[in-house]
Amino acid sequence: MPKTRRDLPVEEKAADTRSREEQLRELVYLRMEAAYLKKLDALSRGKNQTAQKKNTQIVKGCGLGIRLPHY
Repeated sequence: MPKTRRDLPVEEKAADTRSREEQLRELVYLRMEAAYLKKLDALSRGKNQTAQKKNTQIVKGCGLGIRLPHY
């Protein structure tokens, strides 16, 4: 796994001799990774909300009116 800027010691950050092209490649990679993680998080949250709605509907259908706790 490539080292991120956070993983590098302070001395290495100051002496960064990578070319502009290498820096741009890393920037593009990090932006793509951030977009992927945001999408994954949104999908995960959507699944949780769908499951909660389904559980609530099942309980309401029983006539009890009890909300199930979400985890």
